[in-house]
This record gives sequence, structure tokens and C-alpha cells, in this order.
Amino acid sequence: DFSLSFLQGEPYQMVRGTWGHPGYPTFVPLVVAFPAAFLGFFGEWISKVWNFLLLATLFAMMLRRYLQWPAGGPLLPVLTLMPFLVTGVIATASDLSADFPLAVFVAGAYYLYFQLREDEVATGPANLFALGILAGLLPLIKNEGLFFTVPLAALFALDLRRFAGFSWWALIAGLSIPLTFFVYYKANAPELNPVPLTLEHILTVLVTPDRYWQVLKAAFHHHFIAFYGVVPLTLGYFFLRGYRGIWIIAPIALVHLLHNAAFFATSGERGQEHHIITAYARLFYQWVPAYLIAAQYV
Repeated sequence: DFSLSFLQGEPYQMVRGTWGHPGYPTFVPLVVAFPAAFLGFFGEWISKVWNFLLLATLFAMMLRRYLQWPAGGPLLPVLTLMPFLVTGVIATASDLSADFPLAVFVAGAYYLYFQLREDEVATGPANLFALGILAGLLPLIKNEGLFFTVPLAALFALDLRRFAGFSWWALIAGLSIPLTFFVYYKANAPELNPVPLTLEHILTVLVTPDRYWQVLKAAFHHHFIAFYGVVPLTLGYFFLRGYRGIWIIAPIALVHLLHNAAFFATSGERGQEHHIITAYARLFYQWVPAYLIAAQYV
């Protein structure tokens, strides 16, 4: 909204203090604004086309692995089709929020990482720079994207440095460009933390049993019912693969835990239950595509 207001003749404002989250990252609104500016008008269909193009991109990444590895066993076809078999993914893709773009960009970073991991010759400065760009863009899509950027960057650096073509400077340069924009924007935005947390608040909520019950109910529903148990089964598969599987999935598993832990302490203005109803599903689907991509390669 605040990136498209100029189409209605209003002065352009990168930051609007009257909006509910004036410091919200602007990558997705600007991506939607560019075709709207080109066309001279805006419609919700522009946002929907953008999201469904991302859904097609996710499917293409998974289908490419399937075609690369036709003898991958019975699990691979199921994983490949999973984004289209689960209605929650389709619903999230049709939502006008930034959660699904974030999920696909996280999965895209994982996909490029695995491609480089399997082809040492491709691990050159250009591809490492692109990998850094993908990881660094995540907080520009959503604030919580920063939770993905840090562990992913660590995984990429620690694992790919064994290849002869690895370049610290290429990876760091790729990370630095989008992160510089993010830091500049947040430093000039009127809102740095949309859900302020104090030590007193955290200590109070951590001794409230009902808060744990609310989060556990939501976690059970989404892990075992809404997504047909795919996530627990996939996690089990990673553990069966031993050290290799646990090491590769560690960054996403860490964010997985942080997302769930955050609901114990954060509540928003309307209380914890409202926060879970409106936010848990969106956060859940942020890391599911990355799990599916990783499961194809482990």
C-alpha cells in the first residue's frame, strides 16, 4: 500500500508513520509496485500473479531434482508433488502477505546451495555471489528473514569453503549488498520492533501454563493435521540420515524452533490466541518448502 500510493497521485513515501507497521520491509511491495507503475494501475491480481509465479518456481526447482535423480526411490515423487498436494501451501501462495515469497526465497537459497554442493566446478565467485544475494535478501522480504540469513550464511560458508573455487569475498559481497539496504532502512524507519518485549513481560508469560497449551495445540494441529504429518516424517528422515542430514537441515530446524518459541512470549495487541490464529500458519509455511527441497538432496 505505502509503496503504491503514488499511483493515486499521492506523494511517494517509503516510510509511512500512520501505517500499522511503518518499518515493514519493502522488497515485496516494491516488486508489486514496478509492474503496477509500468501498467499505470494496480489490481490485486498483480500480487496473486507474483505469488503463483513463485509457486511455479518452487515446483520447477523440485521437478528439476526429480528429473536429475529418477532412481531416487518412492519418496522423491511425493516430495516433488507435495507443494501441490497440500492445500495450505496453495492458500498461503494466494495470500497477499510476504510469507510465501520468503518461503520460496529460502528454498531457492537451499536449492542453489545443493546445486553448488554437487558440482564443485560451479562453486565459483559468480554463483557464490548469487548465493549471498539470495540469503541477504531474506530480511528485506520480512523482518524474521534475518533469522534465516544468519544460520544459512554460516552453513554455506562452513560447508562450501572446502571447494577449490570457494571465495569468501564473493559470498560476503553478495550478503553485504541487500543487508546494507536492510540496515539503512531499519535505521531510518520509525519502528524497529513491532512487538516490544521487556524482561518483566517475558518472565510473566513464561510462568503462565495456558500460554504453553495454546502454542502446543497450534503446533500439533499444523505439524500432524494441516500438513498431514509431512514435517515430522521429514525431520525423522533427516535424523535417519545421520550427521549429514542433521548438519544440512540445522539452519531451518533452528528457525523452526525459534518460531515456535516466540509464540510463548509474543502476543500482539489482541492477545496470544489471536496472534496464533493470525500468524502461526503463515510462519509455519515459511520453512516447509526448504524442508522439502533439502529432503530431495540428503
